[in-house]
Amino acid sequence: MCRVIDLVKTGKNIERLLSERGLTARDVQQRLGFAERRPVYFWIQGKNLSSIDNLFMLAEMLQVPIDEILIPKDEYKPQGSVNEHDRSS
Repeated sequence: MCRVIDLVKTGKNIERLLSERGLTARDVQQRLGFAERRPVYFWIQGKNLSSIDNLFMLAEMLQVPIDEILIPKDEYKPQGSVNEHDRSS
């Protein structure tokens, strides 16, 4: 069994961590060198998760370990399980 990241809870956690530090999506955009803020808003909204490189830089910016940013789902998925999206590929 392996744990899965809860994108929505992680997004809310990112929003909380930014707020506690007085940082905005624009600050993250500028620090990570993005052309626009959309990727940051997608993280906050739980639509997707950043790349590991960007997550590493975000953790440094927030001054927390990566595992304090990511929130796991309560349930576990069996290792090697295939979801519907993977089957159609």
